[in-house]
Amino acid sequence: MFDPKRLPSGLYVITRLVRGKPLGVHWAILDIGGWLGYSAPPWYEPMVMHLTHDGVRVEQMVTPEEWEVVSRIEDKAGAVRRVRSVVHGQTYFLLTNNCEHFTNYIARGSQYSSQVLAASLACAALAVVRLAA
Repeated sequence: MFDPKRLPSGLYVITRLVRGKPLGVHWAILDIGGWLGYSAPPWYEPMVMHLTHDGVRVEQMVTPEEWEVVSRIEDKAGAVRRVRSVVHGQTYFLLTNNCEHFTNYIARGSQYSSQVLAASLACAALAVVRLAA
């Protein structure tokens, strides 16, 4: 567990485990300090931006005990530009545009999902085993 108010101002990649979710992990961006423009001074409440089935959501972090910080986003200016370019019109699709794709695009500029890759490799391995049997 971490206290988001103790983190330095910046943008962070965060995750949490989610029961009943196909891939089991939910990915998001944590904004400490109002970098994305969704929190106002002087307090700059910690805000979470994530892609859901309903589109992109931005909300105040109310359950920090559920989340884990994965990394700090070094290129904040690039992340802010990418957010502004994709925040509207994002449609969730498990295999090609899930919360991890969205978060990686914002954080690093490349849209990928290690969860989808791992699941795809597992399916391919199972297919090879079945064919060999």
